[in-house]
This record gives sequence, structure tokens and C-alpha cells, in this order.
Amino acid sequence: MASEYQHIRDYDGVLRYADNATVPPDPANRDWQQWLVYTEAGGITDPAPPPSDPPPPEPDPNQRLDTGVAAAVIAYEALTPPPAPAQQPGGTGGLSTEERLLRLEETVQALCNGQMFHADTPPFARSTPA
Repeated sequence: MASEYQHIRDYDGVLRYADNATVPPDPANRDWQQWLVYTEAGGITDPAPPPSDPPPPEPDPNQRLDTGVAAAVIAYEALTPPPAPAQQPGGTGGLSTEERLLRLEETVQALCNGQMFHADTPPFARSTPA
């Protein structure tokens, strides 16, 4: 014979399978009275389900930022040649505006990628993303 009720974890009432109703442990409640008659007649109430696994911990926002910055530094260093003397005061060392913008874009992309994949690698331990 299949059970008609199930205990509820961390609650004294029961769950009635027929209509998925929660039956509170109130002596004046007719559904509670029916459950008492059911159990006195030998009816078995299923045990409460086991507790669910706790959700994974939230990532530390500081770790995420540190990892993103570390990835950006690594990417920037990989993309930046050794400094060349500026051709004129205030010059860029020979880099065109397009090259500087490309380097900046790739550095920001590394920062974002580093923040997305922060959980598996400590800061400054990852090489530039592919």
C-alpha cells in the first residue's frame, strides 16, 4: 500500500499527496484529524525528504577583481614590446594610435575574461587567454 502522506522537514505537519496540501498539526483541523485516523489504522507516513545541498558560496568580489586585473596585466605585458625611445617629447615610442587602441582593447578583454574565470586560478597564475 502506497503512503498517502509525507512528513515535512523542519515542520510538525504533513504533506497530503492527493492534493499536495500541507496539513498543519492543529487538533481542530479536520485534515489533521484524518491523518491521525490514518496513522492509527496502520497507515505509514513517508519520511521527510533529505535536506538539499547548500548553494555554492558566492564568489568574493575582490578575488574576481584581482584575478581580472592580473589577467589584464599579463595580457598587457605580453602585448607590449620593450619600451622604445620616443621619437619626440610626448611621443608614443613609435606605436600608432590604432596599435595603442588594439592593445587597450585586448587588455580590457583579458580583464573581463579573467573576472569570468576567477574561481579556478589564483591571481597572477594564469597566462593570457587564447
